[in-house]
Parts: sequence; structure tokens; C-alpha cells
Amino acid sequence: IVGSISRTDYQINEFNKNHYKDLLVYNGDKFGYYSSGSNEIRDIPSISDKLKSLEPSSGQINSITSDIALNTKSGIVLINKERKAIRLSNAGEFVTPTVDPFGYVWAMRKDNPSQLLAYGSDGSVKTFYLPNMSNSQKVISMQISADGSKLALLVGSEVNYNLLFLPIVRTIDLGKPKYLNKPIRINGYGSVTDISWIDANRVVYISKAY
Repeated sequence: IVGSISRTDYQINEFNKNHYKDLLVYNGDKFGYYSSGSNEIRDIPSISDKLKSLEPSSGQINSITSDIALNTKSGIVLINKERKAIRLSNAGEFVTPTVDPFGYVWAMRKDNPSQLLAYGSDGSVKTFYLPNMSNSQKVISMQISADGSKLALLVGSEVNYNLLFLPIVRTIDLGKPKYLNKPIRINGYGSVTDISWIDANRVVYISKAY
């Protein structure tokens, strides 16, 4: 998916080759832009080597600031625009984290989907409680819009899914998240594996083929 990276889901299919000339990927060995012409991954100066040394399992990049949020063995790590790696959490099983243009990394533990965590680059953390979420529900994917105004949560099972859009209210001066407005929910049938924003108001999702 454009804007995200993953070791376990590294695939370049014909659709991506035809529509995305510079696809951002990580295959467990190299991180950079995939070139459909040369069939190679081009390193990004000051980022590629640092990311490989952290051995991430998954992550996402903000398309505005190029900040990167990573899942690693030691916990969630932010690589900020100065290319400094900042560890934000202890080790744990997290849904792939996502980062907004204000430098906040949004994360959720797989065993506790009722709590949404917003980590500041200064080490602070704010917890948002999602009352309609239970531990029996599985959050498959989450991604914040590039402008940081909305968070999309994909919740699902083998037969159906719920797509939640959570509007984020922030302070005017620093963009610090204050609270979440009432979510918008879309229900659907099928097995969905991932989600991604394509602009400020639209998302795409990937479903399994049978």
C-alpha cells in the first residue's frame, strides 16, 4: 500500500506497477522506493539504513512530513523528520501504528482494542477510550489521514467488517489531540485485510479473493 510498509505483506502486483511508479516498500532487507522500470528498490538517504537496523515488522509513513511510525521487537518507534529514532513504548503486540503531521503516533494493542493511544515525540501518551469496542473484536488495520483530521479503523472477521472513521479534535496552537468526536461507522461483508487513505476524504481497502 502506498504510504505504508510491511515485511509480511510485501507484494508488487500488476496494478501497483501500472499505477504507482514510486511505491514505498520494505521487504525485510531493503527499504525505499520501488521502481517499476528497473524492478529495484532505491534507498532513501538517511532513512533506509536506520530503518533496517531497527528490524521493524510493519510501519507507516506520513506523506506530508515523512515521519515514520514503526512496530519493532522493542516497541513502537518514531523516526522523525530530523531522522532521529525515538522509542515510544515497551515491547508488545500492536496493530501497525500510524503517524500524523503533528508528530503524534497513534497505536493500539491487539489485546485491548477499546484503548487508542496517542504518543507524543516527547514521550507523553494520551489514552482515548472507545466504549463500543470489546476485546473480542479484532482491529485489522488503522491509518490516520495525511492532514491528521481523521483516523480510520478497520475491524473485522472472516465474514464481515466494520469501518470506523474517528474525527480528531486538536488544540489550535500545537495540534495536540484533545478528544474524538462521534465515529462514523460503515458495515460490510467479506474478509478485508488492509486500509489506506488516498486523499483527505476517501479510503481504499484490500479484500481477500476466493
